[in-house]
Amino acid sequence: MTDGLKTTALRSLRATSAAGALGMLLQAGTIAVIARFLTPYELGLFGIAGIVSEFSQWFLDLGLSNSIIHYQKISRETLSTLYWLNVIFGAGIFALICLAAPALAGFYGSAELSPLITVLALTFLIIPLGSQFNTLLQKELRFRTVSFITVTGQAVGFMATLIFLRAGLKVYSAAWGTVAGCLCSSLLFLICGRSIYAPLPALRFKGIRKFLSFGLFQVSERAFGYFTLQVDSLLIGKVLGLPALGFYTLAKKLVLKPLFLVNPVVTSVSFPLMAKMQDDLAALRRSYLAMLNHLSSAAFFFYACIAAFASPLVTVLFTDKWSPSIGIIQILALWAALRSTGIPVTSLILARGRVDYGLYWALAVFCFTPAIILAGSVWGITGICLLLLAMQVTLFIPGWFFLVRPLCGASLKQHAGQLIRPAVAAGLSALCGFFPTRSISPPLIRIAAGGMISSLFFLLISSRLNKRFLQSLAFFVFPGTGKAHDR
Repeated sequence: MTDGLKTTALRSLRATSAAGALGMLLQAGTIAVIARFLTPYELGLFGIAGIVSEFSQWFLDLGLSNSIIHYQKISRETLSTLYWLNVIFGAGIFALICLAAPALAGFYGSAELSPLITVLALTFLIIPLGSQFNTLLQKELRFRTVSFITVTGQAVGFMATLIFLRAGLKVYSAAWGTVAGCLCSSLLFLICGRSIYAPLPALRFKGIRKFLSFGLFQVSERAFGYFTLQVDSLLIGKVLGLPALGFYTLAKKLVLKPLFLVNPVVTSVSFPLMAKMQDDLAALRRSYLAMLNHLSSAAFFFYACIAAFASPLVTVLFTDKWSPSIGIIQILALWAALRSTGIPVTSLILARGRVDYGLYWALAVFCFTPAIILAGSVWGITGICLLLLAMQVTLFIPGWFFLVRPLCGASLKQHAGQLIRPAVAAGLSALCGFFPTRSISPPLIRIAAGGMISSLFFLLISSRLNKRFLQSLAFFVFPGTGKAHDR
């Protein structure tokens, strides 16, 4: 990576990381508040409705956003056509979900599910209004603007949820809060994006074939990938019941929300930058391996601490009524840590324009995931979690062989070498924080003390095992005092 791109990447990451941190706090606050007001059954309802909503959002833009970033030169007429196609498609999804809502409610035997799904479906009318402008701002590397709008929308959603909860709307509070947040961010993207261009009131299909082809692979990959990620919740709700799903949903949201916030932060910066070096395989490989090392170092440490301090975290955030989620959180934290290693691979796939690789991989994983979930359900939620973790471990080498190796030429030794040292540092530091504090009774004090001890040991161990991560971290936090590494 050139010095100019490196500096741009670090500046962009500072803005998006700050937004991601604020977003993580807002999301954690939302989950904590909802958990205190709702029963496990009601949270299970919202979990099912959220799956339907989030699944549709994953392919709402037809995969066109990433194609706009990949192709460097696009006419105004083509952008306008892609914009209106997105709006029309969003309206179509809204209509389909409204029609399907009663059937889904009948499948789970809960009449309250239908109106809840309908409320969340409103987001499909709102999001397309601003999504293309979000993409164009990212393409121009205006990440401060994107970060500000994203955090503002999340804050509005959080405040709206609190207001609706105080008004007694119960499970509908989270749904209407989601709608309010989407409306705020979409309007802000629309206002800011019009400084780049204003869509023409016309549909001109000439020249959009390559965008649709790129998008078709993307949307197919997202569909299979998201169903693979959520099939566990769908089957748990049906096989083990909505109360059991409520405990599982709480645990899964706690471990996945940070990942969902980090993913767009990293991808939104790394994809446009890696796309600029897509023809320089050596530079692309160095950037990918550095990104894998740095992201894994942070993610492994974060999830190791989540697993080590799951018990006091549940007590502080959600109260003791959610204590059955503790064991689930500990297993899913390890599973999420391994999943985080796939984030740089996504940027690599998009930068090389090989979205077909992503589709074939998502389809392969999708084919056997439901069988694994059903097999694990014999031993309850714990069995499902353990088999999900085992599956993630098993996919490591095939993922390197079929994705990383052909896209950037990294060897298995290079690929695995970026993960082993961060994993050792994270595991040892979490244990060093866990054992001295396990007898501390106030849970909040235990979390604070354990977190500080773990952080100190993590920095100490990383200074011996993973020095380049600390050097890049110093450069990231204090520009000019450290040295950023990409090799």
